[in-house]
Amino acid sequence: MALMYANYPDPEPIEKGVRLVMSRQRPVSLSEIDPLFVLKGPLQDGSWPQEAIEGVFNKTCAIAYPNFKFSFPIWMLGKAHHYLAALKSGSISNGKANASGNGYTNERL
Repeated sequence: MALMYANYPDPEPIEKGVRLVMSRQRPVSLSEIDPLFVLKGPLQDGSWPQEAIEGVFNKTCAIAYPNFKFSFPIWMLGKAHHYLAALKSGSISNGKANASGNGYTNERL
């Protein structure tokens, strides 16, 4: 996300980040497609697992944000999609939006 907000001109590290986020996503179960399919094994709903505690309060209390695992990956993937499309179209060059006015902006989607 920081590279996108900094208008980083090289797509490679951003694409690696996208692949990482996508690799952590759980698969979608066949039971979503076929109700007669019996789900066996870990949860397969297309979500992202809770991998770690997000923070510590007052050095004694762990803080979990259960919805963060849903909102951040979707936000990041959407932002990366638009940013990489702008890079490929030439709207961003050398880390700056072109003067044509159709460049990528850092505004939230």
